[in-house]
Amino acid sequence: MKWKQKLLDQLEPDLAATDAAERLGRGHHDIPCAIFPYPAEHELAFREEMRLLVNRLTQAGKTVTVVSLADCLVEAIDEQDRVEFIESEDNDPSKMLETLGQLLSQVDPLANLVRRRIPEVLDPARDVVFLVRAASLFKIHRASALMEQAKTFLTCPSILFYPGELEHPIGLRFLDRLPPDNSYRYKIY
Repeated sequence: MKWKQKLLDQLEPDLAATDAAERLGRGHHDIPCAIFPYPAEHELAFREEMRLLVNRLTQAGKTVTVVSLADCLVEAIDEQDRVEFIESEDNDPSKMLETLGQLLSQVDPLANLVRRRIPEVLDPARDVVFLVRAASLFKIHRASALMEQAKTFLTCPSILFYPGELEHPIGLRFLDRLPPDNSYRYKIY
């Protein structure tokens, strides 16, 4: 598994370092964010490796905050009353996706839901934020839009774990289904 070697040999040493924010931000507008793509079909193996990575970083003195984007989506729906939301969309999947997209971009932006899950004060030398379960955003919200909005408050090393493949030089194919997105301005592992 090529992604696992990258996680162990590249990502982990960068995050464990005392200058992790500089390592992630160097050459990328000094924003300490990065994207770690992995094959979507390896989701379960990836989750286990990420859990182990959190443990190792914690043992190394880091404070890791894991934010599930799936949980953010559920919160957005719950704030609108889940049953009422489903009934109002007549169980029409395309209507639901459109409404969910509006919820996450206009009513309560996804970036706000993420912000509420991370500490208000972040120490770039100690704190790390992981954004996980991005597949839940498929056809609802672009991960690149989230990263663009979140750069104002992700002031510590932050990683978006991205279920998809890197297409050189900088294109990312979300879930290997969408055309490559070249709008990411962050370090890509």
